[in-house]
Amino acid sequence: MVVNKPKGKVFLILMLILVVTVGAVIFIVQYQTNSIVTGLTLNRVQTANLSLVNYLSELEERLIERAGVISGDETVIENIKNRDNEALKRFLLNYAQGMDFSSICDADGIVLARSHNNLIGDNVSRFKAISSALQTGVTSTSIEKIAINNSLMSIYASVPIFEHDILIGVINLFYDFSNDEYIDVFKERTGCEATLFMGSERVCTTLVDDKGNRISGSTAHDFITETVIEQKKNILVI
Repeated sequence: MVVNKPKGKVFLILMLILVVTVGAVIFIVQYQTNSIVTGLTLNRVQTANLSLVNYLSELEERLIERAGVISGDETVIENIKNRDNEALKRFLLNYAQGMDFSSICDADGIVLARSHNNLIGDNVSRFKAISSALQTGVTSTSIEKIAINNSLMSIYASVPIFEHDILIGVINLFYDFSNDEYIDVFKERTGCEATLFMGSERVCTTLVDDKGNRISGSTAHDFITETVIEQKKNILVI
């Protein structure tokens, strides 16, 4: 028995070394795995952000293309000259399909027709893209709140309408992001959950509460407001 003690001690020491070694290997593997997962997740988030930018650009191009066609239509030009509001409204209903709402204003920014209601005669030159199109005669786009349509946030294009090189009006086409359709299309394309904010308020989101209701209209958590919105930094939550 006495002779076997050294061998037993050596065996015990070797076992301890083996256990420590295995533990260290497991820790290293787990750390590296977590780092890889974090890196892959961050890369996916960055890719999703780029996809969202591209998607917004795609929507913008659709608006510009359709508005460009309408702005060059001789019927629209004649109806603007004749101040034929009803004819302009009918034209918008027929040719602005697929847009959430649309409007035509004259060279002073006074609305001549809207597709979504009968309100006319108000001045919309305060909106960014409309103001730019009126002042420069160049197609402009913007993303902002359109209170007239009770929209939290819209992307729209304003295309000038000319007759013999004289600006006589502007056609405005809009997509309303309060409509969940657009954020859902983005999720289908990327497989990522997403939220669009106007300030700290969620305009639209794919996220839901514990009852399955979307949390659109709610306010972002303080750390999101401070880090992402105010400091313009990325946050990765796993």
